[in-house]
Amino acid sequence: PLLAGLLSGWVEVGMGDFSAAQERFDLLKGNAALEAYGQYHKALALALAGDFLSAATILANGEDGPLHVNLGALVAHAQVLVQIDRDGEALEILDEALAGGIPNAVLLDL
Repeated sequence: PLLAGLLSGWVEVGMGDFSAAQERFDLLKGNAALEAYGQYHKALALALAGDFLSAATILANGEDGPLHVNLGALVAHAQVLVQIDRDGEALEILDEALAGGIPNAVLLDL
């Protein structure tokens, strides 16, 4: 269900129908991981459409805190925050990740 749901959402993005894409990503439910990845991809699609504020809101509000399901989500969250002039928050997120033991060249380059 995860791959099919993500693919159908990104197909809608590719066709320029961001509303339909959001609906597809919202359909990914059933367990916490499925929902988290659906919301992560919804945030990516919103950022692609230029709605950085909505993307930042989704990425900041996972069930158990920020929706950092993987390194890409962490980087996306920081980049989206910079787009809406919240550089300080972006740096805090990256500093917390580095302090938490995520040594990564991508994070250090940001």
